[in-house]
Amino acid sequence: MEIDIPSYFGEMRNFVSYYLLETLFGPSILLGGVVWIILRSIHRIYFDSLSHFPGPKLAAIGPWYERYYDIVRGGLMTEKLAELHKIYGPYVRISHVEVHTVDPEAWGQIYNTTSQFKKAPSPAVYAHPMAQCSLFGLRDPVEHKARRQLLEPLFAKKTIRNLSWMFMSKVQKQLLRYEEYAGSGKVLDVWNSTRCMTLETMDQFLFAGSINSLEHNDFKHPLLSVFDSQSDTLHIFRHFPWIAWVAVNLPIRFIQKLWPDIGALASFQEVVIFR
Repeated sequence: MEIDIPSYFGEMRNFVSYYLLETLFGPSILLGGVVWIILRSIHRIYFDSLSHFPGPKLAAIGPWYERYYDIVRGGLMTEKLAELHKIYGPYVRISHVEVHTVDPEAWGQIYNTTSQFKKAPSPAVYAHPMAQCSLFGLRDPVEHKARRQLLEPLFAKKTIRNLSWMFMSKVQKQLLRYEEYAGSGKVLDVWNSTRCMTLETMDQFLFAGSINSLEHNDFKHPLLSVFDSQSDTLHIFRHFPWIAWVAVNLPIRFIQKLWPDIGALASFQEVVIFR
């Protein structure tokens, strides 16, 4: 009887590998993962540096408590925060790395121009791809101060006064559009018209251009729908920044097919960059 030695040992190796993986290592890995999650949860609830702050135990375990209300419940975390503060007081732990406060004294210490507190890396609001290289996205207070000093002259009172003619021209343009509705029987969308005026003013002031948003029919500029829809996707991008990274770095033609609203915003950014 002839035995194919290489084939024989190959089958034995496959059998042993399958046996060890499925019979021994598989359950061990699963059990180890469960034990690790339990131990980590106990540590975060009772022994973490934030454990002395009151709050829901589920929130202390990880980010999924906040993600549930932000994503699954459609952004209801803001309303939930008000409820939690009624239960736990001015300081509430809302995740394993985050404490929320409604204490005015704390706001004064944290949010001022001389504060040395760094912006939190998580949730990834400041790491959003669309916030990178912006003043909003800078986490280091020293770097933030240096960048702010470069921009402050643009928003000085003297600068704004010198550009008052531009702001008033946009208001006049808005009023002229209002006259088109007089006696027409059409409904005037004051909210969107004001947003269009603001959008057109900021585009000229910041980017030296004009998107003529006030000229759109019924003041329905595409960017307004983008801003409105961002409230739905912002929470997803906030908690899963890698999705935002993919959305920003894909070619615009793909973004426009996958996320039409984000594609419109990306197109506007491209227009601003190459003006």
